[in-house]
Amino acid sequence: MRGKIVIAIKDQFLSRIYVDFFREENFLVSVAEKSDQIFPLISQEIPDVILLDISFAEEKDFGILKELKADDSARKIPIVLISHHDEERYRKKAVEFEVKDFLVGEYSSPLIILRRIRTHLGGEKSYRLSIDAESEAIREIAEDLGYKDLSCKRCGGDLEMVMIRDLSKGDNYFKISFICPACGI
Repeated sequence: MRGKIVIAIKDQFLSRIYVDFFREENFLVSVAEKSDQIFPLISQEIPDVILLDISFAEEKDFGILKELKADDSARKIPIVLISHHDEERYRKKAVEFEVKDFLVGEYSSPLIILRRIRTHLGGEKSYRLSIDAESEAIREIAEDLGYKDLSCKRCGGDLEMVMIRDLSKGDNYFKISFICPACGI
């Protein structure tokens, strides 16, 4: 898959990591180092996805998100918003601006972000399944994956099983994890 991505991350070291990583994954990468470069980059050549740092997003009262949602050609571009902090106000803004995904940096490696982006671009199909925590098969899978409890450590809610198809490994290869639908971790 050769997708186009705009990476707008304020921290230059972190930005460089993502730029190098996505180039190695055969993405055509454009980089915005300042918030005023984001929209012109996107207007120049419409990307398939935008990886946007919350630091840039919240400048001028979330001006870049307002600008993207007001523009007909940019409105449908999936935006993956990343933050260093898991704050409820950021999650609310992500929902308000119909951001495709909100990921907390400390919990999300470039590989996890890549998988989520590929899912949004259709390269990896994902399935979310409600589970019966009492099922012996589900408990066995959870135990094999290192889960001792099938409730969220943060909010106490029930976890869902997430299966992500990885086409780079074959049509029938899936990665399985358990994620809290409320917290996203």
